[in-house]
Amino acid sequence: MSIVTNFFKDSFWTIGAQGVSLLTSVIVSFVLPKFISVEEFGYWQYFLLWASYVGVMHFGYGDGIYLKLGGKYWNTLKKEKLSQQILLVTLSQIFIATIIIIAAYTFCNQEKYLIIFLWTALYLVIENTYKIITMAMMATDQIPFVSKTVIIDKLLMSALVVLLIIIHIKDACYVMLAYTAAHLVACLMILYKSKLFTNVPAVNKECLNEVLLTCKVGITLMLANFVSILIMGLCRIAVERYWNIETFSKLSFSITIASFLLVFISQIGYVLFPILKRMTKESQSILFEKIDFVMTLLPIVLYILFFAMYFFVKFWLPKYDDSLRFLAFTAPCICYETRVVLLYNTYFKNMGKIKQLLYINIICVVCSIVLYALAISLYDIDMMALSILIAEMVKIYIMQKYLYKEYTLKIESPSIVELVNTIGFVICFYYFGIYIALIWYIIIMCIIISAFKNKTLSIIESIKKYK
Repeated sequence: MSIVTNFFKDSFWTIGAQGVSLLTSVIVSFVLPKFISVEEFGYWQYFLLWASYVGVMHFGYGDGIYLKLGGKYWNTLKKEKLSQQILLVTLSQIFIATIIIIAAYTFCNQEKYLIIFLWTALYLVIENTYKIITMAMMATDQIPFVSKTVIIDKLLMSALVVLLIIIHIKDACYVMLAYTAAHLVACLMILYKSKLFTNVPAVNKECLNEVLLTCKVGITLMLANFVSILIMGLCRIAVERYWNIETFSKLSFSITIASFLLVFISQIGYVLFPILKRMTKESQSILFEKIDFVMTLLPIVLYILFFAMYFFVKFWLPKYDDSLRFLAFTAPCICYETRVVLLYNTYFKNMGKIKQLLYINIICVVCSIVLYALAISLYDIDMMALSILIAEMVKIYIMQKYLYKEYTLKIESPSIVELVNTIGFVICFYYFGIYIALIWYIIIMCIIISAFKNKTLSIIESIKKYK
């Protein structure tokens, strides 16, 4: 079976899972806010923010497993050693969760924040157990089953949220319960399928050394990923701290609806990584140039989704009307992040340039912190949102330049069109409104179709034939 056939087969399940995730996102992002207050939605988003950071607590073990097993096959692995290590890591997660619970009871003065951190502690154990097993499975040849667990997880979450709406429960804490319970079911499915805990040898010193070695391999990648999400995370934490939970809720809502594109295709990077591990550097270079060309133009084409969501939110959720102005910054930002997650991060990991990836992300976070500090001093919430976009643009420029230099490639004109589109979109949307931004979008689309249509179709055809 050809490399591309494998890629599309695994991508079918991955995109299917992300399609269901998209359905869940629609329910949670558009239906749920209709029935709960802006404040309660803010608390729900605050829980999700902290839940997104629990992956740092396995100290790179999941990322190390992913890097070590990339390109191998599940049936060839030594399951006894793997199960022994995962058991040890899971026990460490229970210990860390206990510390978080004690700290929450000690330092949280408000009941709502106490409950948020208690649910985060429970979610930490479930998510990290699930994550380290699925990282091993996705690095090998078990992507279809992992995608099935994602589908069950999201469908169950959707059903529980709809149930809460039907019985008129408007407390965000019950949404956290639904989210955690659905993920627990997915975790139990993956434990059953992997059969890693059916006959686990006793944990010994050798097992501890193996875990530490794997953490050493993966901790740089984990830190790189963690630092990367800090760009948006620090902005949201600062908004909750220096403004209020309602403003935090509205900014988070804007990021959420802009993230639909990212949710849909980000997981394809997991499919691409093991395939790249089996390719020569020359083949990787050819594939990179072609995919980067398409991925530079595709998000611009999909801007149409943001216009559709703008008018839908305007009609369906008028209480989030203030969130829509943030789309001027979050929409281009997510388009950049889509390419970073799908392509650039994957290639950095494949080349083993994890430290360079970490350094780039640190530079961008420092840049964002400086901008956030300035925005806070001016008490300018719009500048906070703009700062996210500037940091993302700096990140993608550095990453693109590094990878093109590594593969001795020349940066082409689509990147210039992308930059011009971003600047034009922000100015038109923020200063002149949605209709002028739509006219700008039509002009850019005409340029793209006239200048790049033939080359894009040619590249897509060549990718299909690639072995």
